[in-house]
Amino acid sequence: MRSSTLLLKLIGEAGEEGATLEALDQAIDGLSRKAIVMATGVLAQRGLLERRAPGHYRLTAAGRLALEAGIAIKPGPRGTHATAIQARSLRAKLWRAMRALNKFGIDDLLLRGANGDEADARNNAGKYVNVLERAGYLIRLKHRLPGDAPTSPGFVRWLLVHNTGPKAPIWQAGKRQLHDPNTGKTFALDANAGTDAQPQPTLEAAHG
Repeated sequence: MRSSTLLLKLIGEAGEEGATLEALDQAIDGLSRKAIVMATGVLAQRGLLERRAPGHYRLTAAGRLALEAGIAIKPGPRGTHATAIQARSLRAKLWRAMRALNKFGIDDLLLRGANGDEADARNNAGKYVNVLERAGYLIRLKHRLPGDAPTSPGFVRWLLVHNTGPKAPIWQAGKRQLHDPNTGKTFALDANAGTDAQPQPTLEAAHG
C-alpha cells in the first residue's frame, strides 16, 4: 500500500477528531517522520485532508469519498485530484445510475455503478440510498419486485424525486449532514442516517 493511501486510511479511522503526527508516526512502521509529513502535504495539496493545527490532520469530504471508494492515491498533477476522486467514487457512480434510471433497486444501481473492485459495495450503496431517502431525495415505492424465494418480502425500489444535478450529494458522517454540491445546500440528518436504521415510511402516493 502506498504511504499516502495508508495515511488516508489511518486518518480516516481516527474520525472527525483526526489524527496527530505523533499518532501516525507510532502507527506506521518503516516510514520516517519526514516521509509522513511529506505524504500528508501531498494529500493536503490534493484536497483530501486538512490541517486542524500544526501536526494534526483530518479528512475532507473528498478524502472520505476516496477512502470509501478504496481509491489508491497515485502520483499525478496537483489541483484536480479531489475532483477526480469524487467523479470516480462508487457513490458518484450510484448517483449517475439513479439519475439515469429514475426508479431502481439496489441491484439496479450495483449493476450500473459497481465494477466488482469496491469493498462491500452493496452495504455502501444501501447506506447511501438510506441517507438520500432521509434527506428527501428518494421516496420508497409502494410495490416491491418479487423476491427469489417464496418467503421473500420482495426487493425494495425507490424513485428519485430531487435530481439536482450531475454531482453526487456527499454524506459527511462526522457532521451528520448531507451536502449537495449542485445546489450548495446542506441538510442536517438525525443520528441514525447513514446506518442500517429503518428508513422513512412508504409514501402511499408512490407507485412502482
